[in-house]
Amino acid sequence: MNAAAMLSLPSITLGADKLTIVPHRCGCTVLGQHVTLTTSEFRLLYLLAKQVNRIVTYEEIASQLGVRGTKSQQNIASMVKRLRKALFPDDM
Repeated sequence: MNAAAMLSLPSITLGADKLTIVPHRCGCTVLGQHVTLTTSEFRLLYLLAKQVNRIVTYEEIASQLGVRGTKSQQNIASMVKRLRKALFPDDM
């Protein structure tokens, strides 16, 4: 997904306004606080938010995000860790 495609995505709000994903900012708000994300972190968050009530496999994430190689599962796990740290810095 390129930058132009991200700008056209609709915003997603989850958990009674606790998390709002804002594509045109490539970021989100968590409990009203703006969080800036890298492009990879944003794409991962948006993918997971679209699939909120189901399990998303490593293979699905790799396919959607274009992660390739023998260490793709490790790369995705690292991406998830960075995303969690960005969203919830006090919990890490």
